[in-house]
Amino acid sequence: MVSDRTFSTTSVTYVENERVQQRMVHVKSPFHMSIKDSKNGSLKDGIWIQISSSCDFKLRCYWGVSRDLFHSCTVVPWLNLNESVTDGSFWQDGTLMQGDLETYAPCEAKRFHVKPPSTVKPEELGQAPRQRIPLVVILMKVHISCNCLDTDVVALLSSVHIKDEMVSMSTSILEQYLKVASGQTCLLQKLYVPTGERAEPGEDCRVPCVVCQVAPVTCALLPCRHTCVCESCFKELVTCPMCRSRIVTFFKVDSALNQCGQPPASEASDRTSGQREGKES
Repeated sequence: MVSDRTFSTTSVTYVENERVQQRMVHVKSPFHMSIKDSKNGSLKDGIWIQISSSCDFKLRCYWGVSRDLFHSCTVVPWLNLNESVTDGSFWQDGTLMQGDLETYAPCEAKRFHVKPPSTVKPEELGQAPRQRIPLVVILMKVHISCNCLDTDVVALLSSVHIKDEMVSMSTSILEQYLKVASGQTCLLQKLYVPTGERAEPGEDCRVPCVVCQVAPVTCALLPCRHTCVCESCFKELVTCPMCRSRIVTFFKVDSALNQCGQPPASEASDRTSGQREGKES
């Protein structure tokens, strides 16, 4: 479908295709995981991770996971994932080693030290681009209600690179997948939101559109993921005002972006259906 808006130069005429709004599903994740003190982590000594969880959760670490095997988690049903991670049979033939299953109560920004049960050599992981991921951390809910919705997040799977002498890239999270009760899997990706000074309680704390500087931000632009314009200004744009990349599609963000507190930090794209977009909140 082609809109009636065109623009041209002396030699090339561009036709602007209509930007189709992506469908979006909101999911509330009980889990958040990040890397702490990444400069001092190593395969020998392990790394520190920080976890927040609003529910009781199970944790298991896998070391030297086949990259293809990790991405195959997108098609594993939730019940199969839960059972096999719990009994230790999950990824049994595709990892160098796995840690013990541990259960924890809800926590806020709690630090955990994770370390391989025995030595993992960089040579076992290979040269870049590696076919084995140094570490995968799986967090899962302990208790699932019988009233659980299909869109309820039940697990978070995080792949982690750990710096070594063969691959000098800093220790960091590579990818994170959310698994929902229906079995679908969403890839978490960051949204880039312009931020100013933090508002005091009772003050207007909306994130303003970078174009008009008046209306609140309501549109996340794809594929660049800058979340920076209101709906009115979006209609007049062909490229992102932040990075100048062409806007292919977009989705609407809700009022949570314009409430005092933490803005939504990421979106979750559904790997099983290219038409659904969601975000972690």
